[in-house]
Parts: sequence; C-alpha cells; structure tokens
Amino acid sequence: RLSHLLLVLALAAAVAVAIWRAPAANWDLALFGILLGFSTFSDVTSIETESRLKISGNFLALVLAMVFLGGAPAALIGVISLLVGWLRFRESWNDLLVNLLTYMTFPLVVGIAFHEVLLETGITAAEPAFYVLVFCSFLAALALNFSMIAAYTCYLERSSFAEKVRTALFPLLPSELAAAMMAVGVAYTYHQIGLAGVALFGIVLITFQYLLGALLVSQQR
Repeated sequence: RLSHLLLVLALAAAVAVAIWRAPAANWDLALFGILLGFSTFSDVTSIETESRLKISGNFLALVLAMVFLGGAPAALIGVISLLVGWLRFRESWNDLLVNLLTYMTFPLVVGIAFHEVLLETGITAAEPAFYVLVFCSFLAALALNFSMIAAYTCYLERSSFAEKVRTALFPLLPSELAAAMMAVGVAYTYHQIGLAGVALFGIVLITFQYLLGALLVSQQR
C-alpha cells in the first residue's frame, strides 16, 4: 500500500509539472499525431526479454517528440502509447503505475532539459551542436528509463542492479547506440524536408524493431 501511495504521489507530481510546462511546448498536431501513431504501434509490438524488460522502438518516437515538441507532449505520447500497449500485455496495476511514472518522467525531464539548453545557448537546428544534443538526449533518456524500470525490478526480485545492467543493458547497447544515430539522422531529415522525413522514420522504426527482435531471439537461444 505504501508503494502504491508513493507511486501515485510521484505520478501526480509529474503530471503537475507537465501541465505547468505545457504552454511552453510546441503542440504541432500533425507531428504529434504521427509520432503518437508510430510510438503506439511500436509499443504494441514491443519485445519482452527474459529479464522482464520490454524493448520497443518507440524510444525513437519519444526522442523526436522531446526534441521538436517538448517535454510535455513527449510525456503525453509516452503515456498514451503505454496504455495502449497495456491492453496487450495486461501487467499488474503496480507494474502499470511504475511504467506510467517512468514514461511520464523520462520524456518530461529530458525534453525540458533539452529545450532549456537550447534557450541558454541559442543553438538552432542549423548547427551541428544541435544534433550532438539530440544524441546526448537519447542516451540520457535511455539511462533514466532503464534505471527506473530496472531499480523497480531489482526491488521486486531482491536482485543486483549491477547484474541487471550487465545482463539486460550491455547486450542492447550496440543496437541502442545505432538507434541514437538513427534519431539524429531523422531529426536532421525532418529539419530539412519536414513531415516527409517522419515518414522515413516510420520505415526506420519498423525495421529497427524487427532487427532488434531477431537479435534478442538469437541471444536467448
């Protein structure tokens, strides 16, 4: 009960921050809808590893949402896609609360931080430094996402966090670094040609998820 209460309070705090920051975000409905569709599809078709961590290409969609829309829209996309994915996996309510908190927190925190850096430095999408920030934001979001979910899993299993990093994160780092580079490439393409670049992203997303699934099946065998 205490765990549930703490999760609900933390989730309420995250929602309050998202509402507070929402007016400063870019609510481009066309881009929001496309990224939401890709993120939802990817979450529904996500892959569950032996360590109970679900791997999904929706991270690409969320990073692009953080970069071009902001923290609040990215968090909303993360939460909606997670809830749709829950209809397939039907995790326990406690798991659902943890996942909601995670998918609300890491897009919100990293998205806000990304745009604060842009405001402070004056960096624009026409500069190479912008894409370095996109890459770093992907890694920061990955670290926060993994840490929250893995810490919760370790708490339930009374297992080692370091062991979870070794067995669950390290094998996926090459593919995640490749995904970070994809995010940079799609961000650049979107800046150059607009929404047509996001259509390319859809192909990248589906291909990435398929290849990642094949990699995980091979490793588990």
